[in-house]
Amino acid sequence: MVPFRKDGRVLSWSHEENPGVVWSVPNKDVPSLKDYERFVVAPSERCFRLRGGKLVEVPAGTHKLDEEDKSPGGTIYWCLVDKVWEVPFAVPKVMGLYTSDSVNIGFHGSVEFKITDPLSFLDSLVAERKTYTGDEFREWVSRRVVSAARELVRRHSAEELHRREMGKTYINTVITASISDELQIYGVEFLNIRIDGIVPPLRDIMDWKRIKAELENAEREKSRIRQKTEQLDKDYSEGQIKAEEYRELSKKHQEELRETKNKIQELTLRLEALEQRIH
Repeated sequence: MVPFRKDGRVLSWSHEENPGVVWSVPNKDVPSLKDYERFVVAPSERCFRLRGGKLVEVPAGTHKLDEEDKSPGGTIYWCLVDKVWEVPFAVPKVMGLYTSDSVNIGFHGSVEFKITDPLSFLDSLVAERKTYTGDEFREWVSRRVVSAARELVRRHSAEELHRREMGKTYINTVITASISDELQIYGVEFLNIRIDGIVPPLRDIMDWKRIKAELENAEREKSRIRQKTEQLDKDYSEGQIKAEEYRELSKKHQEELRETKNKIQELTLRLEALEQRIH
């Protein structure tokens, strides 16, 4: 509950008990404004009364609650404007971000932002809400980060997004440029985004490419051995080689084929295990 002041029925926002970006009354803890005579707006807050369906700003200080405030639909909104919000975010692989080479990628980091135009923020986002907590605000910003990242990730390979010339700095720059203008429309100033990590790691991606190349080479080797075996059978049937030489070469080809098949099986299992992690 919001604490009462010593002088009686004065309403103020307790940021410790009700943390978040926006706080409004009535709410579940303070169901009615009728129990109060005045309300306080701190210097770090911006406050708005609902008048005829529109938000009217109230300056810092102590103000009287009138009959229109206490009537049905009357609402007081407080918005925290001096605070810089720094919150972690994650774009997990389950969000379905795929690179140009079909790698399911994710990343995590943190973002910094603040409310610079609380009227636009309230009009755009929370006019129908009673509160807007830090967690809800973080989720809202994260959705915009995901939206901006989706097209970026689609344009590049997983390896490119890890490399120094691209990597975290590049993702930071592109996403910042992409969402800053949009957030400004909502009265939010986007200050910074920091990418701390990208998954899957570059090592897994490079291992996947290497094993895939080895597997393709092994498949080609298997085809080559089979062609040699077919040619050997043809030469023997046409009497171009003797039986003893045929048996020796045939045995050699069979051993080569068996070793290649074993190698293909091993590489396939390794590739499948890696693909489970990175795709």
